[in-house]
Amino acid sequence: MTETFVLIHGSWHGAWCWAGVRAPLEAFGHRAYALDLPSHGENRFERSKVTLQVYADSVIKFIAEQDLRNVVLVGHSMGGLVISQVAQRIPKRMKRVIFVTAMVMEDGERPVDLSLDPNRPLAELANSRPDKSIPIEPLRSVSGRRSSRTLRKICRTTCFPPSLRSP
Repeated sequence: MTETFVLIHGSWHGAWCWAGVRAPLEAFGHRAYALDLPSHGENRFERSKVTLQVYADSVIKFIAEQDLRNVVLVGHSMGGLVISQVAQRIPKRMKRVIFVTAMVMEDGERPVDLSLDPNRPLAELANSRPDKSIPIEPLRSVSGRRSSRTLRKICRTTCFPPSLRSP
């Protein structure tokens, strides 16, 4: 039976991060769509105007424009917040919702409530910038010289968008 998957990335990512998932799904005959949420990947939406509602609206619009039904909606990390909103707003188009190490809020909880103290400096940095974001360039050290060559390659090919990948 053919399934229709809509794959929603988390923060710091774009549709590109699902390439290793889409290919096998499509090889098994399923339809798999990975979206760039507003201001991620190739989507040039103004970062300072992004909200959870903007994210959810963009996914709902895509599903409606493609006339997708019985959707298996998959969200990773921050994408869990997005798919929760989407599933609540268009439940008749959903078949299943899958949270992959994703954020999930209780009723009445705010995304900021999920932030742990170690994340506060990142949030403060983002809030201090006009575009309300953190540039990814300083985070490149995650795959720095102290790790093995194999681990660096995995990080560079899966954790960074194509435009920031290096050998």
